[in-house]
Amino acid sequence: MKSSTLQYLATRLSQFDDAECATAGKLVRNALSSIDVFTQSAEAEHALYHSVWGGHISRALDVGSFTPAQADVLGALETEMAGHTLTIRLSLGWLTRSAMAPQDFPALAAFQN
Repeated sequence: MKSSTLQYLATRLSQFDDAECATAGKLVRNALSSIDVFTQSAEAEHALYHSVWGGHISRALDVGSFTPAQADVLGALETEMAGHTLTIRLSLGWLTRSAMAPQDFPALAAFQN
């Protein structure tokens, strides 16, 4: 995790006039003040991204009033935070393959005409 990444995230969250986004932005800015904790601990990084994702961005999308364009941008942020959270879980061994998981995944071409 780089401080520039968090600064960019905080900037993007500040573009929404929404209490949940403001709270998420505050979490991110607070993390910047103790960036060493988050660069040295995958668990701390996970906790931050998980809080921003599930604790605030998802809730904002569920209850907030956004224009369609704003909802698209916030939805992309939600996906990004989910990606960070789940990638960290995978790297820490917190996600495992189920017995029913495929061994090979279909390529995009399989779904295109």
